[in-house]
Amino acid sequence: MLKRGFVTVATGKYYCWLAESLIMSYRLFSDTKYPMYVITDKEGEKRLKKLFDGVIVIDEATYGWVDKILVYKNTVFEETIFLDADMHITGDISFLFDAFEENSSEVSCLGELRTITDKVRPNHFGQSAVDYFHLDKYIAFGGGVYYFKKSGKAQQCMDCIFNDLVPNYSKYDLLYINKKMADEPLFGLSMLICGMKPLNNDHIMRFSEDMIDTLKWDIKKRDASFIWHGIEVHPQIIHYATFNTWRFKYVRYHIKIKGLYKKTWKPIVGIHIFLAAIKWALSPRQLKSFFKWVGAHFTISWVKYRWGKLKELFNKK
Repeated sequence: MLKRGFVTVATGKYYCWLAESLIMSYRLFSDTKYPMYVITDKEGEKRLKKLFDGVIVIDEATYGWVDKILVYKNTVFEETIFLDADMHITGDISFLFDAFEENSSEVSCLGELRTITDKVRPNHFGQSAVDYFHLDKYIAFGGGVYYFKKSGKAQQCMDCIFNDLVPNYSKYDLLYINKKMADEPLFGLSMLICGMKPLNNDHIMRFSEDMIDTLKWDIKKRDASFIWHGIEVHPQIIHYATFNTWRFKYVRYHIKIKGLYKKTWKPIVGIHIFLAAIKWALSPRQLKSFFKWVGAHFTISWVKYRWGKLKELFNKK
């Protein structure tokens, strides 16, 4: 078994595309002394094997949260840092292994341990879990970076997830995301039950739903920033979340990263961005969004209102 390494999961065509962007940004902007492996399906193996240091193929991919939960079982490293595929690495992240080891938790994440009060409630589970497990703390974090160290305590944490939390997901009032089980409630609660603690995020990784609107990334200067709760932050990891990777800003950064990684002539990169913009604008998702916007704004009442204004204008003349 290898000592240390990063691992991501990419099952399905779209996540393979995201994983390509992740690994290229890692190669460009971080100290690459630690290898990065990908857990994928057979289709992904052919596509990703030239980019990653190693490929772990799973025969029965679920194409969902379970593939992430099974990283501990499938990893080839004694110490693993899992990275979501929907990320860009904008700075050096090699320090994370030492930081997690010093944190002394065999299973961990980037986040903050907070006190539960009447006004401050957990964001990944409800009162049922608080009462049942007699919790006075919760971990505030966004999934995307997890740390695993092969040990008896880590296995205990994994057993807690599969033997208790998953079968009793609704009973413990764990958060459903898009009507599905999610990895954050499972990891967050199992860490609390097993006495694990998070590593202080301290702007290492940041994500917010409106982050991409204020995101500025000078790839040549290796400086990325965005506004997070009113302040400008410069994280080493940008976690988009899948729905933000559908935005054209992500697509543009993907093309720029790929061009820099493959040392493509700048005008060619510009052409690729232009063609991608057309393809993106004409995609079914964007066309549906456009017609939905048109339908919401150009209603019959709007037409009648405008027609009345035109009639008033002509009557004045």
